[in-house]
Amino acid sequence: MVISIPSCRHTFTVETLDGHCGMSEFHSCGANGKWLGLLSPTGYRRPPTCPTCRSEITAPRYGRVFKRANLDILEPNVAAQMSLSLGIVQTSLESVSISSKKDELLNAAATIDLRFKDKTEEKKRMSQNRTRTKTLNSTKDAPISEREINPADRPHKWPRRAQHIRRRGKLRCRACMMAKSVRLSVILLHLPETP
Repeated sequence: MVISIPSCRHTFTVETLDGHCGMSEFHSCGANGKWLGLLSPTGYRRPPTCPTCRSEITAPRYGRVFKRANLDILEPNVAAQMSLSLGIVQTSLESVSISSKKDELLNAAATIDLRFKDKTEEKKRMSQNRTRTKTLNSTKDAPISEREINPADRPHKWPRRAQHIRRRGKLRCRACMMAKSVRLSVILLHLPETP
């Protein structure tokens, strides 16, 4: 049986090219010469070349061999690119001052207003706690639903301080929708008519 190399059209026997490409390092063979399984060779591999003219052997039979060799060639390039990228990231991380970031965080935390609780919220929470305690202490034969234990899932109304923000957001959304529809109608008016 003979194989013709696609790149240069030289023809060799299968045994010659199998030995030249080192197929025994990629496949385990039985006593009768049949392939039994795949092997992973170690170390760097050069792409297999034609014994006559040194063009690459890319015949489908030797796909594992030349793909492995191409990966071995690309691996150092990828490693070099990764080390360059990591070096850039490392220098940018080293330029960050932890003390200045702590100061920024403390200044930002000082501006947060945590006084937003209403007395009505406190009463509502107390009522929810009483309901939950009563439910947990009851002697039902049926299982208790999660909604009865965790009332946070229930719908709630907006706090009075935030209602004006909510209303303003709705107005903005309506205005955006109107602006989009106006823009769309203007675009449709200016489209050329098709004959």
